[in-house]
Amino acid sequence: MARQLTEIIDLGDRVRVIGGAVGRGLVLPAIPIVEERVQELGRPLQYILTSGSLDPRKAVTLLIAAFGLPNAPDLPLIALGPDTWGELDLASVADEAGLAPGRACALSGLSDSDLAVVIARACIFVYPRLEEGFALPIIEAFHLGIPVVHSDAPALLEAAGDAGVAVERSNTKEHPARLTETINRVLGDSVLRSRVTVHGGDRSRAFSWRDSAERVWQLHADL
Repeated sequence: MARQLTEIIDLGDRVRVIGGAVGRGLVLPAIPIVEERVQELGRPLQYILTSGSLDPRKAVTLLIAAFGLPNAPDLPLIALGPDTWGELDLASVADEAGLAPGRACALSGLSDSDLAVVIARACIFVYPRLEEGFALPIIEAFHLGIPVVHSDAPALLEAAGDAGVAVERSNTKEHPARLTETINRVLGDSVLRSRVTVHGGDRSRAFSWRDSAERVWQLHADL
């Protein structure tokens, strides 16, 4: 984001980059409670998870289109966020992509503990953003031990390091097919899933609110 800002206006060394981190409340409850909450939330046993609205730059619509391709994984898709954006609604987008009713759904307004349950139970977390400023949902998935597939948007590559599996986004028409190919590769390769899960856990610990606070404090000290 800082580099992109220089294309609009060059503020020199007046720009500081300070990232966020996973909230302290994003913790899984005890195992019996996890199983109970999964049943109460009515979620399937296996699913692929994403996050965001139907805003075009968030590319959730492209991910839904990927699920409608012939070689798409036979799993439901859950989107963390609202099910409408402007005149778009998720059910209509899914129907247009050829998905069976209910195969794609949205979840919003979750408590921190329920959010942790939904993330931790996912097979893969997919973050297909065409543009993004910071990738907190990726860090949250890393924190909860879930393999991540994400686009090659610069901010996502920076946040994920080598802990995620990146998908090229140079051509939006080809983005659904590339997403499907990458998701299938991660689902079918247990060694790859294990590697990115371990790296993801390490990567999540590189972001902390204590570090962010110290950077803000140092900024004020510099002033």
